[in-house]
Amino acid sequence: MPRRSAAIGAYGALALFTITFTTLGILRHEALNSHSYDLAIYDQVIWNLSRGHWFETSLEYYFYNFLGDHLSLGLTLLSPLYWIYSSPWVLIALQPLAMALAGVPVYWWAKQSLGPGAALAVIVSYVLFTPTIYVIAIDFHDIVLAAPLLSFATYFMLKNDIWRFSLFAFPALLVKEEVGLLVCVLGLYWLLGRRQYVLGAGTAVLGLAWAVIAIKLIIPSFNAEGQYYYLGRDTSMGGSQEQFLMNLLLNPSSIFTQVVTPEKTRYILHLLTPLAFIPLLAPGLVTLVLPTLGYLLLRGESPQFLIITQYAAPIVPFLFYATIRGLSRAGSRVWAPALSVALLTASAVGYYYQSPGPLSQGFTPQRYTITARAQAAKDLMATIPPDAGVVAQSDLVPHLSRRQRVHMFPEVPTYDGIDYILLDPLGNRYPLAHSNESYEKAVAQVMAHPQFRQVAEREGYLLLKRTDDAVVARTAVLDGKVRLHGYTLQTDASVPGRLALSLVWEAIAPMTDDYSLFVHVADEQGRRLAQWDGPPLGSHLPTSKWQTGLRQRGTYALSIPADAVTRRYQLQVGLYDWKTLERLPVSDPTGNSQDNSVLIVAAAMEPSS
Repeated sequence: MPRRSAAIGAYGALALFTITFTTLGILRHEALNSHSYDLAIYDQVIWNLSRGHWFETSLEYYFYNFLGDHLSLGLTLLSPLYWIYSSPWVLIALQPLAMALAGVPVYWWAKQSLGPGAALAVIVSYVLFTPTIYVIAIDFHDIVLAAPLLSFATYFMLKNDIWRFSLFAFPALLVKEEVGLLVCVLGLYWLLGRRQYVLGAGTAVLGLAWAVIAIKLIIPSFNAEGQYYYLGRDTSMGGSQEQFLMNLLLNPSSIFTQVVTPEKTRYILHLLTPLAFIPLLAPGLVTLVLPTLGYLLLRGESPQFLIITQYAAPIVPFLFYATIRGLSRAGSRVWAPALSVALLTASAVGYYYQSPGPLSQGFTPQRYTITARAQAAKDLMATIPPDAGVVAQSDLVPHLSRRQRVHMFPEVPTYDGIDYILLDPLGNRYPLAHSNESYEKAVAQVMAHPQFRQVAEREGYLLLKRTDDAVVARTAVLDGKVRLHGYTLQTDASVPGRLALSLVWEAIAPMTDDYSLFVHVADEQGRRLAQWDGPPLGSHLPTSKWQTGLRQRGTYALSIPADAVTRRYQLQVGLYDWKTLERLPVSDPTGNSQDNSVLIVAAAMEPSS
């Protein structure tokens, strides 16, 4: 194949890859399918950096400074981008761009080692590689930015270009603390594979020292626990770094039992099968993946060794350099083309059956479709002032994260300083997705908060706003099951005749039935002017799921008709069985019967005009 045609094909494939997945990433975000972990976290951190607030974040539940979680100093270099355009779109676009740039030196090395035709096959395999697709198909993660730096560093190492190697390898340390281990192994390759003893030893020591200092000193100094969270909590070979190292030295067989599990074996197969196992023909270069692979496989937390996560990002280029070396060792005019065809076939089959990319079996267009429901959520979020403190569910937080105070529901240290709460009972309930009961309990607690009231409900989304309204005491007991504690009543000056009634409820006995609430507004002659009917706390929390002893607040909107002329209104409320329309009997706190409704207020109000 002519060099020019191969180059156009290779760079075109990388450009198409970037454009396609940038577009899909933005659409996924706008369809409310991005998440608090981790797009919103990075968005808030970089937004704060662009305003001079050093790595501040309110989204890390245990840390208020991101450096207490990761030593990602390179994020400071991204903050000027937010001066130009402050949006998660910037981070979403950076991921496919970073992986495409990582493929450029891979193509250069393949062209020099294999020729233009085989090099094009390698790049097509690169953009179809399932781990590459998953790396960019999820929210932003800074480790992806290490991929192009390490890829260029590896290319110049294979070219014996020391200065250009240094230009890319050492800045990569700024991306994340674990990159130090990858730089260390590059130094060992210089030392043992290239016989560059001074450079190799120096690079290995620098990389290892950077990782150790970051993990043992810098990161612990920025968090209250005084340790590196991931080694201190997640390893299944010990509860601390010291125990982990002792087990490694005194009980090395534990490595085998820890790594050789069906799930982890499957992860390794997911890395090698789309490459037709060709990297194994170049064991020297395959060793470059060992620090990351070992770090992931020795941990007990399953997301680390699932192919659908971002953790493989820095080792993708290494695998392709090993693939190129493996192809070049085939030598034969028969074996080299056959292996190239096998590589393309394996990558294409893996893409179709395992990846979430377009034209694959796992592609779900719904994830990229902006529905009317998503638009309703955006309309609600547009009503929240940019400087307001907000609590929202995971998939809403990335649209609210460019502010000083935002938390993912229900991970809220305190509601002091929070002005709005946005809930989505019909959507992703992470981190309580595993338990509907836990989620509904959390919703009930926040709905019952005395300083918040519901101000809007749209397409199932609930918007609560802080209120300083004092609850007026009005105690009544309904059928011995529910206690009404009091109410607040507000008018809307901009819309004459509109009322917002809030009622504070408490279940005092378990209920198996789902009751409905009625609110009737009448004039002095008893003529009904307006009414409200429905579940007292909305369909997401029917009375059969109310927890005894827990106070809860519901808010109900009513409109007095324009032709009403009286200035005095009465509001009566009660509960009824919607199947039989039978009302629950009402009594006062001492047990005296009060018929089947509660008189809330008789108030003088301005009528509609």
